[in-house]
Amino acid sequence: AKRTITLASLLLFSLSLAAVLSGVVPPFSEDTARAVNVVHVVDATGKLDERHATVSYVSLFSTTPGNLNKEVEQINESFVCGKDKPIDFVTFSVKYGCWTYNDTMSGWSEDDIPTMRVESDAKENERITQVSINTKESVRWVLAINTKEIEDF
Repeated sequence: AKRTITLASLLLFSLSLAAVLSGVVPPFSEDTARAVNVVHVVDATGKLDERHATVSYVSLFSTTPGNLNKEVEQINESFVCGKDKPIDFVTFSVKYGCWTYNDTMSGWSEDDIPTMRVESDAKENERITQVSINTKESVRWVLAINTKEIEDF
């Protein structure tokens, strides 16, 4: 009897998970809460002494299973959802999410964007780079080094 109950439980769990992941059954209802993250992403990458056009968008994602179609309908701000734009936040990655570029330029100014300035870059026996970071109004931030861009890191 133990084997039959275990197999039936695994089968029921697999079917339930497949129904939620495919979007056939909504994982959350009005009675059940769902954690949804909304992040204003400002991509200010660029090379030293090069002016880079800042790209800004709003990202909507959740670590809970299921798509975000109902949330996007309720917000009604031209969000586009899918897996074709993965976002790497250094501390975690978003493989499925929604994003919009509508009116993302309002709400922040160039003075609010955290900056990083190279103070010195000496290459003797080993390379020593000194940088200063001004986080400005940013509360949560992470510094990432793109080792694909820096050859001798």
